[in-house]
Amino acid sequence: MDIDSMVPAEMLSDNFSAVEDVIARYGYAVVIADNMPKYLMVKYTPGHQAKPLVDEAELVDLLNGIGKRVFVQYYKELQQEDMPDSIFDGENFTENSKRSRKSKARTIFKNGWEKRALQIVIHSNRTDYVTKAKARALFAHYFGEDGQK
Repeated sequence: MDIDSMVPAEMLSDNFSAVEDVIARYGYAVVIADNMPKYLMVKYTPGHQAKPLVDEAELVDLLNGIGKRVFVQYYKELQQEDMPDSIFDGENFTENSKRSRKSKARTIFKNGWEKRALQIVIHSNRTDYVTKAKARALFAHYFGEDGQK
């Protein structure tokens, strides 16, 4: 859960347009009441199948297991259902590590969490500039500059 996606309960009545802005940016807003997360708000779009909500902790664990640089560098290959066996041949990974990374990537794409995964990489404090730039380019390509594609 991104701290910037949290909004105080009072904002629902005092400044709902600000809540809408948060939902537009992150895809959801976490409503805080009594200093605790109480509600999750998402945009409802009639006629569209809802994607599963992101389990932030699980997604971060998956990304860390793959490696943010590796996720971004091999994004196009990782999103394929039948990932090539040679996908990580340029890396110094064991066969078990390759299988594990592929499995973690499959989970991200199967759950529809790739958009949020790229956002996490983009906003990460411990990710190098080049990887962040590539993540921004991928995000813009697949989801549009504003994430609404």
